[in-house]
Amino acid sequence: MIRLLIPAMPSAADLLPFLERIDANAMYTNRGPLVWELEQLAAERFAFAPCVAVANATLGLEASLKALNLRAGANVLVPAMTFRATGLAVFNAGLMPVLADVNPDTWQLTPAIARECLQWGPIDAFMPVATFGAPLDLAKWEELSAKTGRPVVIDAAGAFTVQRSSESPTVHTVYSLHATKHVGAGEGGIVASVNQRFIARVRELIAFGEGGTNAKLSEYHAAVALASLRPGFLLRKSISAESTHRHYMRALPWNCRVQWTPARSNHHMFNVQTPIGAGAVIEGLARSQIEARQWYRPFLDELRQFEPCPQPIGLDVTQTLRSRLVSLPFHGGLTHADIGTICNTLASIIGTVAIHT
Repeated sequence: MIRLLIPAMPSAADLLPFLERIDANAMYTNRGPLVWELEQLAAERFAFAPCVAVANATLGLEASLKALNLRAGANVLVPAMTFRATGLAVFNAGLMPVLADVNPDTWQLTPAIARECLQWGPIDAFMPVATFGAPLDLAKWEELSAKTGRPVVIDAAGAFTVQRSSESPTVHTVYSLHATKHVGAGEGGIVASVNQRFIARVRELIAFGEGGTNAKLSEYHAAVALASLRPGFLLRKSISAESTHRHYMRALPWNCRVQWTPARSNHHMFNVQTPIGAGAVIEGLARSQIEARQWYRPFLDELRQFEPCPQPIGLDVTQTLRSRLVSLPFHGGLTHADIGTICNTLASIIGTVAIHT
């Protein structure tokens, strides 16, 4: 079986120096020295934007939305094509997700789509997603925020190493440190913003502050994150991922489309839009002992909980991607031969189905 995903995480030996520091400090949570160090390291990476480490990115999104001080039940524009955590964070903050379509090339909610949705009615905030870890066009979101006076919270869950943090005080970014992401802590997240008042409120909300909860990151999770961010470990992981991505692009059948991404992207998964139904592709790959699936499915508009959510415009692109998007195996254990086998099998399945339809 060629597995879909095998997370690359620090080994026990990698973690030992950090665990020994925890023993020496005898501090295990409540923003201990390792959490503080992680926040400083993240701040340096994001051009010294202040950062708050959180227990996970979902709680980071929730705290960020609460820190905006929007009216009760305010409308937050989100892409329908995203993992449910994006929408759940909006609900949990006492707000209403408004579901929008995505761009057919980037597979992202864009400022152009957001402007179209503004004609529908009141949108109080925007929460675009760095889909599959591809960075958003930050300058365009900053421009939209400035022109409309509405805040932006970027769900950059999988884009820690490539999504810049904004210099605008109304544009905030939340990153994930989940084990499946390019930089992993097992569980964890980072909230980044140049807005000091916003950051102070997020820090209050994650530590039992009024209207908040307990969303603090432990010293143990910070230890894993720091080990994951060591230059040597991160460089080896990045080189492996880039090599895997290049071989996929060379071997991929000509009639499969991939997400458009900027030159500087972190590749931690590989998704293709196939010319036939995704179900047939996934089943065909499974028969050849190749594991595949559809990341993010079900999309928000497929979930009962999101049935009350407005949809200002059609979800045509979302529907196309829902029916054709397939996530192929992507991890450091793949060989070039494995990638050849996957792509040849994919081409065969597409050809066979096309002949019989």
